[in-house]
Amino acid sequence: MEWDCPEHSIFVQADLLSLNRSSLYYKPVPPSPEEIRLKHRIDELYTRHPFMGYRTIASIMNRENDLIHENTVRRYMREMGIMAIYPGPNLSKRDLQNIGSIRISCVNWRSQIQSRSGVLTSPIFG
Repeated sequence: MEWDCPEHSIFVQADLLSLNRSSLYYKPVPPSPEEIRLKHRIDELYTRHPFMGYRTIASIMNRENDLIHENTVRRYMREMGIMAIYPGPNLSKRDLQNIGSIRISCVNWRSQIQSRSGVLTSPIFG
C-alpha cells in the first residue's frame, strides 16, 4: 500500500489487492497488563494441573479474587494453545483389530509347543 500515491487512490489499491478498505486502517491493540497477568496465572495453574479445564481454572481464580468469567478463561486458553488433558471416548472398549493377531499368535505358540512334545499336558491348553 502506498498511502501517498497520486496515481491510484486508496480505494483502487485496496480493490487491486482484494482487501477491505476498513482493514487497512485497523491497528491491533496490545494486551493490557491485567490480561497478561491473568494469562500468566492460567498458565501457572495449567502447568501444575494439566487435567484441569477452563471451568475449574475459572473457579480457582475466582476463589483467589481474580474475578474472571469461564468464557474469558476459555478464550485465553485457546489463544495460548492449551487444553485440558482428558481420556477420550470408548477407552473401555476392546481393540478388536488386535484381538485377531493375539489369537493367531496364541495358536502359533500352541502348535509349536504341541509339535515339540507331541501332546499338550498343561490343563491351560486343554
